[in-house]
Amino acid sequence: MRNSLKTVLYFLMIFHILSCKQNSQEEKIIEKSKINIEIGDTKLTALLENNETARDFLKLLPITITMKELYESEKYTELPVKLSRVEVTRQGYEIGDIGYWAPGNCLVIYYKQTGEIINGLQIIGKIHDNIDVFEKYEGTVIVKISKSN
Repeated sequence: MRNSLKTVLYFLMIFHILSCKQNSQEEKIIEKSKINIEIGDTKLTALLENNETARDFLKLLPITITMKELYESEKYTELPVKLSRVEVTRQGYEIGDIGYWAPGNCLVIYYKQTGEIINGLQIIGKIHDNIDVFEKYEGTVIVKISKSN
């Protein structure tokens, strides 16, 4: 009986170690996750952050959205579902940031800096190249976002 208990405990311990390793590998995958953003005839890539909000957003992809203009510095759209909120939020942004503004349930892409202070903003990703393409599209624009292969 004692050996059976030891065996069961041994297998439980191994199972726990393997499940922790699996969770760790899943987090590393999101760290390296890229998404494709298509606006007009321009294709961009972005790197997602390693947070719960970004993982929730990744589950929505592929998605085609109509983004509206705000302050001639950002494009935004209300998402069809609410994303998880991570406790780490910022008040400001950098050019190229992809944010989730929880109070409005909005996905936001920042392409110009205004110095605006924003409460409730969670950064979920970053576009590193060609962010100025958003300046070409005044008003609303159709944007397609998908997982990168």
